[in-house]
Amino acid sequence: MQANRPGNTSGRRIGQHFARIGLPAHAFGPLFNTLGRKFDGCLSQVTPTRGYYWMNASWGVSSFNATFSYINKEGKIDSTNALPDVMRMLNGKSSLCLGTVAISITCNAKMVDGKPVADRTSYGLSVKMYNAFSVNVVDYHGPPQQGSTGMMIPA
Repeated sequence: MQANRPGNTSGRRIGQHFARIGLPAHAFGPLFNTLGRKFDGCLSQVTPTRGYYWMNASWGVSSFNATFSYINKEGKIDSTNALPDVMRMLNGKSSLCLGTVAISITCNAKMVDGKPVADRTSYGLSVKMYNAFSVNVVDYHGPPQQGSTGMMIPA
């Protein structure tokens, strides 16, 4: 999602305002299986692999970014809100984290008599990461994802 793309009113972009996360299947499997059965199509942006569910998560919300905390070289806890800084620190690796993630179901709505009414024909999944505490730098990578051009991007 580019900042100047038609329909992007927030100016938020993938790689700067969205992080790719893998949620452990043993903990989130029951949730995603239930959501997938009840809300058709809501998991279309979720890629399951052995042990994980991979998706893009909003790096906080448009009013404030998420916080990434880690133990610095001096052994003290440090933090940053800038996702590009986090990515530079990880240098192509991933971070195993404890964090706060909000998951919700979305659907289109139309105005009827001045009130929004849900169009329950298609659903989506909204995932927001609010904070993450880095436990370890690891070499976990999800499956390749498609860019906006439709080309495959290597992990």
